[in-house]
Amino acid sequence: MDDVTLEFALAGVEALGLGRGPGTDVLAVSLSSTDAIGHRFGPDSKEIHDQVLRVDRLLGAFIDSLYRLRDSTRIVIALTGDHGVAPIAELYAARTGTTIHHVSLRAPLGETRRALADRGVPAAAFRLEGALLWVDSAAFTAAHVPLDSVVSAFADAARAVPGVARVDLVAALATADTARDAIARRWVHALPPDLPIAAVVTLQPHSVWGRGIDAQHGSAWEYDLHVPVVLSGAPFRPGRYDDTVRVVDLAPTLAAGLGIPTRGAVDGHVLMQALRAAEPDSN
Repeated sequence: MDDVTLEFALAGVEALGLGRGPGTDVLAVSLSSTDAIGHRFGPDSKEIHDQVLRVDRLLGAFIDSLYRLRDSTRIVIALTGDHGVAPIAELYAARTGTTIHHVSLRAPLGETRRALADRGVPAAAFRLEGALLWVDSAAFTAAHVPLDSVVSAFADAARAVPGVARVDLVAALATADTARDAIARRWVHALPPDLPIAAVVTLQPHSVWGRGIDAQHGSAWEYDLHVPVVLSGAPFRPGRYDDTVRVVDLAPTLAAGLGIPTRGAVDGHVLMQALRAAEPDSN
């Protein structure tokens, strides 16, 4: 699939005439086979090792082909990922001697929904999808049921389930000490304010949802957050930098390297250490 995707991208470059005009064109390519194989076999598997070698070769061939089609000095490449991943829980437990849990909140969720049904609140108004508790506040209002107290009671019950590290009410995250509480900070950054999510569940490190044996991601722990950030092209200095950077730093850094002004507020900041323009004057 990655091979087909990259062939399609090269065909798109030619069909759209990208890189032929005076302006800056953007070609965005998503290679998703690593995600599918990683989930199925885990990050420690021979299968994902094979996949990474293959995608490395494919990217090399893609870049070589792109350089034949266009002037390489006018091409800037940014490579990153959308998330990290946990090892398969059983393998991690066997390797480290750590206790892990396959977590289900079906019991407290079912009990809460049965009680709500007796008071006229439909099941769809109170649902759990992964770590997120979605609510329909209008349904609670119509049934004259206090939403906050129901959410708080469910959170208390969920905290008692083995494998659950914490349950945060979204309303409380707004006043959390996000400078000191990394988990709260990551949830705040992850949740758009207009989503009807009342609570978020954080599992203990390396514990997973459900009974399946697969590799999972989506938590607020460090292993789920590390992704590569690679920049290549004329604006950038070769080197490896050990500073903490974020994916949102890519947009302002690319804009600065290309001499494009940003408008309005941006989440990230320019990675000056990676820009040639930031090098000390050799004179």
